Amino acid sequence: MTNQPVWKVIHNLGDATPLEYGGAFLLVDETGVYAPELIVWDEPTMNGVPISNLYSTDAEDVAARMGWELYNRIDSYGSGETIFLYRKPDGIARIETDCADWEELLEREGVDPEPQYTVYRFSVERLYRVEDEDRIYFITKTIKEGFENGTLPHPISTYKEWYLKGIEPTDLSGLLEDSPIQNALATLNLANYHGFHEFDSYPLKMGKRELIRWARQALPGADL
Repeated sequence: MTNQPVWKVIHNLGDATPLEYGGAFLLVDETGVYAPELIVWDEPTMNGVPISNLYSTDAEDVAARMGWELYNRIDSYGSGETIFLYRKPDGIARIETDCADWEELLEREGVDPEPQYTVYRFSVERLYRVEDEDRIYFITKTIKEGFENGTLPHPISTYKEWYLKGIEPTDLSGLLEDSPIQNALATLNLANYHGFHEFDSYPLKMGKRELIRWARQALPGADL
C-alpha cells in the first residue's frame, strides 16, 4: 500500500503578499514518495478584471477599466459636480465625480467586491541529462532509472517531456539542479511560457474567504 503524502510548505516563490498580488508555494512530501508540487495563483480578479487595474481614487477610471462605455456626461455648474452615465451589460451606471470608493461603487453596481482566484496545482520534476548513441536527452528520474536498468519498453528518444518543446537546452539549468527550489523556479518559467492551464487543466476557482479557509488545509504554515 502506497503511503499518503504529508505535504510541507518550504518556500513562497510568489509575492510577499500573496492574497494581493499572487502566490507560488512550493511543497515537499515529507514521506519522500511524491515529487514536490507547486500551488500557484495569480493576482486576483474582480468581475474578470485584475485587482490592480481597479485600485484608483477616480471612480471614472474604475468604470472605464470595467469595460463600461461612457453614455453621457452631465455638468452641474452650480455645484461643480460632474455626473457620468456609463453603459454596462445590464443597464446604466451613474457615477459622480466625488465617488472615490471603488469597492463601494462596484458593490452598488451589482459587482461582487470579493476578489476571485484561480488556483493551479502541479508537480515539480527534476530532470537528468543522459547520452545515448551520441545524442543528449533530458529525462525524469523514473525514465533515467529504466534507461540505466535496461527496462524501458521503448527507445529513450520517445520519452521527451512535452513541456520541453520550444525550450533551448541552455534554459534547462534550473531543472537539472539538485534543488527543489531551483526546479520549481524553472517550472514556473515553463508554466509562464506554455500557460498554467497546460500544467493544471482543472484549476480551483474560489473567492478570497474560501481561499483562506482552503489554504489552512492545503498550505499548512504558509504566511498569507
